[in-house]
Amino acid sequence: MFAFVSAEAGVDLDAQWNPAAKGFINFEHTRSCRSAKKFLRTQHSRIHVPPIPTHQRPLMKSAFTIHPSKSLRRCSASITAILLTTALMAWIMFTGPAAAAAPPGAKQPEASATESKRFDSKCLELQIGDAQGFVVQPTEPASDGSKPWIWYAPTLGSYPSGRMNWLFSRLLKQGFYICGTSVGDSFGSPKSRATYSKFYTHVVKEYGLSPKVSLLPQSRGGLMWYNWAVENPEKVACIGGIYPVCDLTSYPGLAATAKAYGMTSEELTAQLAQHNPIERLAPLAKAKVPILHVHGDNDKVVPLEKNSGELIKRYQAMDGPGELSVIAGKGHAEIAEFFESEKLLEFFLKHGKSTSLPAK
Repeated sequence: MFAFVSAEAGVDLDAQWNPAAKGFINFEHTRSCRSAKKFLRTQHSRIHVPPIPTHQRPLMKSAFTIHPSKSLRRCSASITAILLTTALMAWIMFTGPAAAAAPPGAKQPEASATESKRFDSKCLELQIGDAQGFVVQPTEPASDGSKPWIWYAPTLGSYPSGRMNWLFSRLLKQGFYICGTSVGDSFGSPKSRATYSKFYTHVVKEYGLSPKVSLLPQSRGGLMWYNWAVENPEKVACIGGIYPVCDLTSYPGLAATAKAYGMTSEELTAQLAQHNPIERLAPLAKAKVPILHVHGDNDKVVPLEKNSGELIKRYQAMDGPGELSVIAGKGHAEIAEFFESEKLLEFFLKHGKSTSLPAK
């Protein structure tokens, strides 16, 4: 709150910066002059000035202080002149030399990182625009100097959970980075795919991670990763999934998916071939991306036949390198058969290290 004193009227006016006002300063009158009170009640008391950058707002107090004159007491017309003068001062202050003298880098950064710890390893919590994500750093560097990485989905609520510790700890010791990107319950929507691409570009450029990533979808993460992967096959080293959703009509269904996509069920049905993983496999098969799914044959949430079973069958028919590991008698559970799978670990170690140099 800053004080404004009319040089002619002796009237105190209070001004408060309001970020939501987008460039307006709102004035409120005090009781020092009845005519001023009346004027401010009956006139527009908002003066438009250019939006004021955050780093320059502390300068407002000195910029907008006008000293009183005890000998002058006229009010309404003078107040109008003072308010206009104040607006002019604001324009000069924040578009003239003072603005030009703003320190370099005052603009809000596009990305920021803070340190934390996940899976007993150093982690960088990222904010990239309006997207959040993380990069867990390996406990040991890769022997060949590369920077392979696992990209997990869904990063949602408590996921990835502590159940991933067995697999992640072994990959971290082999030089793998572990990453995740929060997009909410997107079910692989076009908007979320754009966020994934933004995250991918940032971590490859900023941290030198391999330009080919190993995707690890768990459950609904299948919709997220397959819909991104088929649009970016050249960026995918392999896909190793734990009972992943592969057919959105099976889970979560058309209605829930359409809502997440900002469509009606009818619109999504008409565009199903553009959004349903089992119908979009050709680019991955052409690129010969290795795929392994570990799935239980008693899964009632994400049925084996309609999801992993159907996807691997279609992928192999396209001559894609796909494999299905069926866990007999097991359902949609966080148990050792899925989360401590030696087969899945070996798959990532074999296919996850790209020979390509990191993108510059």
